[in-house]
Amino acid sequence: EEEEDEDGEARSAGSDGASAAETPVQAQRAGGAAQSSPKVDLEAFEIMCMIGQGGFGKVYHVKRRSTGRAYAMKCMRKDCVFKDNLKGTKAERAILGNIAHPYIVNMHWAFQCRSRLYIVMDYFPGGQFLDMLQHHSPFEQDACVLYTGEIVLALEELHKRGIVHRDLKPENILVDSGGHLVVTDFGCSKVTEGEGGGEGHVRTKSWAGTELYMAPEQLQQREYGSEVDWWALGALCWEMTTGDHPFYNNNRKTIVNNILKKKLVLPSYLPPASHSLLKGLLCRDPTKRLGHQGGAAEIRAHPFFKKLSWEKLLARELPAPLRSHALTADEFDVSAHSERYTGAGRELSPVASPNILSSSKQQLFEGFSWTNQQHHQMEGAAIGGRLALASSQGSLGS
Repeated sequence: EEEEDEDGEARSAGSDGASAAETPVQAQRAGGAAQSSPKVDLEAFEIMCMIGQGGFGKVYHVKRRSTGRAYAMKCMRKDCVFKDNLKGTKAERAILGNIAHPYIVNMHWAFQCRSRLYIVMDYFPGGQFLDMLQHHSPFEQDACVLYTGEIVLALEELHKRGIVHRDLKPENILVDSGGHLVVTDFGCSKVTEGEGGGEGHVRTKSWAGTELYMAPEQLQQREYGSEVDWWALGALCWEMTTGDHPFYNNNRKTIVNNILKKKLVLPSYLPPASHSLLKGLLCRDPTKRLGHQGGAAEIRAHPFFKKLSWEKLLARELPAPLRSHALTADEFDVSAHSERYTGAGRELSPVASPNILSSSKQQLFEGFSWTNQQHHQMEGAAIGGRLALASSQGSLGS
């Protein structure tokens, strides 16, 4: 469920769906641009099947007609976005248009028509990290270290740009074909307004995220910042190391009570460094929480990561210890996604005329369209190479 708080910010009580936006983000994404040249629209893609659905739209597995390459395309109805998550949607679009990082999803195009918004991103056949947890947890220690490290690097990049994710959970982390993790879904993220940015600059009291992964200060609507992402990382790391969630219960009120009051008892078989990291990240006092004072650098220096080469991890030179349950690593393999989605219709339903936004409201989405120019240039070069090869082969055969 998403609501609007007093300053117009989207707040989520557990939606894991498609949501997307435009608030200031400090650094310009390498190779990106705010224009959509050449123009891309829905006709440029063939919809293969649905792979996900959330509160504000659906995600489809699509094929670019000109190249045959697979992507994930998030489709959102403008009337729904306008009503429930305008600021969050514009924020997601702005964030994705300003970040290029090995452990954060890449956006390649954003475009729109009168009734819908579209965001085209990398497609990952490995599906959600949730499925990897269900199939493989508890992880071996080396896997816990590497996967926790990949999420740390993603959060470090976000925080230094003045972005707090606020909805970090297994459903919002994807698994690529090599078994590595990629953070996605920024519809609940908070972005520093104006100049300054950086870790420690984001402060808010608004309700946003999924309760099971919310920090105590979020649940109590006290002022908070980037330290809530470190709490969520602690919950994820607990799941990796033990195979269970530290606060899970079927009852919502019990979950909240567990987060606020439950005494955490760590398994005795875990090494001391794991105990120390989990206690540090899941500290209820945000001023004493690991990462509050020194940010990602403080966490990277923890003994839990003693044997990890951060340089090699950032360069993606370390092999992933696990694989998803996808049948293959092929970009057209959707076996890791639920048949509830992949078996559904792949056609976009028409939007009735009364639900088409007026011209004045359409202006709220001005500047949404975007092309990753670096990706477009690489794509153009690849097409040119294939055409040249075809031409030369035709000459040889004539």
